[in-house]
Amino acid sequence: MTAATVRVVRRCLTKNPEDRWQSARDLAFELQWAADKPAAAAPSVLVKRARQYVAWAAAGLLLLITAFFAAARLAERAPEQRSIRFEIPAPENTTFPTASGGQAAISPDGRRLAFIAQDSAGARLWVRELDSFSARPLAGTEGARSPFWSPESRHIGFGAQGKLKRIDVSGGPPQILCNAPGHFRRSNVQL
Repeated sequence: MTAATVRVVRRCLTKNPEDRWQSARDLAFELQWAADKPAAAAPSVLVKRARQYVAWAAAGLLLLITAFFAAARLAERAPEQRSIRFEIPAPENTTFPTASGGQAAISPDGRRLAFIAQDSAGARLWVRELDSFSARPLAGTEGARSPFWSPESRHIGFGAQGKLKRIDVSGGPPQILCNAPGHFRRSNVQL
């Protein structure tokens, strides 16, 4: 039952005779009007369809925008990878040991290089700032082997005399971290 039909029935059932229909003709006109009322409700169907079209158009537009940005992202060129080559000569009056691998390490921040160089006193750990031409030896690192950096680039770890040691990059005495027998003994080191 539509709202117009409910209105006609209520007016027919009203207690006060003055508020009821005065003739059957008035009631017929009102019933005809109520019968035509659903046709007037058609705009609500049109509104629903229009909303659907707008929703589909918005979804299509969103899809196009997403596809555009995805294509733009894929079209971006990957940064060109370039090789950097440089030489680091051995410090004056020293040579690099001929042992294979593990004799140099670049710090995680990319500012320093720790390496093993050998002079008349033996092999020891050296540090060179990469923006400098000179390197400096770290005292107490005689017999050093396999240097590596701490994550914050403040300390260098290395092996020597069967021990794992650590030294501050600014210098100072090395600290023994633990025994490492069989890993860093003089007999295992090729110089």
